[in-house]
Amino acid sequence: IGQVREGQNVRFTVDAYPEARFPALVRQIRKAATETQNVVSYLVILDVDNSDGRLLPGMTANVEIITGTKSNVVRVPTPALRFRPRETDRPKAEKDAKKADNEKPNAELKVYVSSADPYKPAVRKVTVGLAGEDFT
Repeated sequence: IGQVREGQNVRFTVDAYPEARFPALVRQIRKAATETQNVVSYLVILDVDNSDGRLLPGMTANVEIITGTKSNVVRVPTPALRFRPRETDRPKAEKDAKKADNEKPNAELKVYVSSADPYKPAVRKVTVGLAGEDFT
């Protein structure tokens, strides 16, 4: 909730129309929190075009509040940043640099990509800009 601001873009789906994505804007963030089963929630009011009347009160919604965007970047699935091939399948340059990387407290993140030999992936160093649950 600390990253949610008025005017941010929102996308959501409702269970009644799972194939439809509805755009909206954050209009208001209510300050009065509610707690249910040790989970604190804040009510966020959205502005959405419902001129066709498909959205009804009480529909279950799955909401994505867009808290940041970047242009002209590579988007990588977040689990790809955790993948490490077997030691024998790693590129030679990486094996040579392994000792130096282990000595650095903040080593760069790496992503492994396909190469000419599908059993020998190539390594790419990356700098993380925005990170989410699904993509970084």
